[in-house]
Amino acid sequence: MKTSSWAFGVALAGCAALLGACAVAGGGSSGGAANVLLCGPGGACPTGMTCNANNVCVQAAAGGADAGTAAADSGMAAADATGAKDGGKVDAVTATNDTALPDVAPIKDTSTVETTADAPVEITDAPVAPVPATIAGLQTAAASLQCEKPDGIASYGKVILEPAVVTGPMQSVSSAGGKKSTLFFARPATGPVTADNAGMAFIVGTNPLQLAPGDVVQVTGTAAEFYCQTEIMVESVEGIVQKGKVAAPEPYLVPISAVFANPEPYEDVLLRVSGVVVDNPNAVGSDGKFHGEFTVASGSATLRVAVGPGSQYYDKDAKTKFTAGTKFASIAGHLTYSFGNFLLRPRDDADLQVGF
Repeated sequence: MKTSSWAFGVALAGCAALLGACAVAGGGSSGGAANVLLCGPGGACPTGMTCNANNVCVQAAAGGADAGTAAADSGMAAADATGAKDGGKVDAVTATNDTALPDVAPIKDTSTVETTADAPVEITDAPVAPVPATIAGLQTAAASLQCEKPDGIASYGKVILEPAVVTGPMQSVSSAGGKKSTLFFARPATGPVTADNAGMAFIVGTNPLQLAPGDVVQVTGTAAEFYCQTEIMVESVEGIVQKGKVAAPEPYLVPISAVFANPEPYEDVLLRVSGVVVDNPNAVGSDGKFHGEFTVASGSATLRVAVGPGSQYYDKDAKTKFTAGTKFASIAGHLTYSFGNFLLRPRDDADLQVGF
């Protein structure tokens, strides 16, 4: 605390004005410095001494020059010493002949910062507590609806999510740098009646618990937009707590026209479309390459679908084995967002019901 600087400064100024030069005792927890002699009006100092730039009388060097420092056995402090250390803090001793010392803040330590009102502010490295959140709340937040960073990851703080039911098998994913993570999807354990905003993707940075469809979990992680796909990023398995098990959720049946008109409410949701026909068996990605993606249509509504290398319908050169006109009774999967497109990702080949 800075409780004595102002009074100390007034005493120095008065002394200098009345006596021509003043001795001021410096002190500290270990004995402190010797007396400091301040210059009087007009730079007055005792014989053999001269007033330096810090307004302190010091021994004059040979020829009358200011030596800059006083000899240790003369009882004078070093000319460039502006105060006495005490517990890691420094009180400045700089004053003019006719003004009080300014109130100088101590050096900041690692635990507090002193303001001009002397109110200490604690600085801690304590982790921020996660905020309770719901899947629908995160999916309808402005960050989810308006993609802030289409070419990267935007994080929006730590959350502890409502209990959720796993809707598909665990999937291994790799980043461009080769780092492996695990992806899974879930929906609220309360079992929403409609598909609107009823899904969430989860990325776990290390090998997670072996979860299966129907497992109920509570997840703590960071809400984020991963290249515009809303998800929860989980650092480790400690962020996943199993709460029980229920029947594996069935996909929500949603008209393809509804998904085509506004896909955002169905992001990360396990859904099913029915009565569709392949109109493009090999749709290229935003990079102009094939990625096992094709499009289906019903009337004027279309939807992009993707199969992976593990599917019987995945052909060489990342193409599919479908042909234009192939009919599907239904296609199920999680609706994801990747490289500028919403697309349906079947969990396995059983989600692809070929033929009417």
